[in-house]
Amino acid sequence: MDLNGQRLTQPRSTKENIAPATSSITMSDTDQPSHIGAVTQPIKLITNQPARIPQDSPLLFLPPELRNQIYDLILISPPGSKPTITPTFSPPPLLSVCSQIRSEALKLWVSANIFSITIFDCDVELAKRFQNTFTVSSLVPHMSFRMKGSPNWGNLMKWCEAVHDGDTTWFQCKKEGAKGLSVVVTAATRMAGAPGRKGWERVREDLEGWRRVAGMVDEGWLDDDEEAEGVEQV
Repeated sequence: MDLNGQRLTQPRSTKENIAPATSSITMSDTDQPSHIGAVTQPIKLITNQPARIPQDSPLLFLPPELRNQIYDLILISPPGSKPTITPTFSPPPLLSVCSQIRSEALKLWVSANIFSITIFDCDVELAKRFQNTFTVSSLVPHMSFRMKGSPNWGNLMKWCEAVHDGDTTWFQCKKEGAKGLSVVVTAATRMAGAPGRKGWERVREDLEGWRRVAGMVDEGWLDDDEEAEGVEQV
């Protein structure tokens, strides 16, 4: 894994993954998700380097190739498995061992995994907060979204605004023949993220005009949000 390169589709260990133990690595640049209540707890991932984290570790005395193998085993999820993001999610403890290990390992963890988030009632705040955690380090986590819950137009508009502003990704329904919630969310978020769109207020007007079409798919999209109660849809 070349920590200064792009995301790899298959994890592997190479000499280029990390620098020698005496060198530090400079990080550089590297997509989608039922009700658990309001998502208010902050995600505990810290990507900058707080002073409380030690500056060295016995792990740094191992040969770089061996450290690299350890990173692969600890940080890369097995095939078919995805780290699941919840309101109380914490990153692997290895990333808090010391500053150099975090610098070496953070990009591998973010780029080699696909993170799974379940979106309830179109509330994308958890996904947005997780993605924004990496803004300072210029890392872009790859997300897999699952849709559950009920239509909620207000939440959908917040999601569309976040897509328009570049704060999160639009939803892509990959399930052939999918209906209901997923189809409407895919269409709305893609409209919001289309290249060349005007300001958000203009985009919102377009989406409000399109709301009646969404109501033909599910009348729940026409309900006032405070009255929209859940019949779970996929």
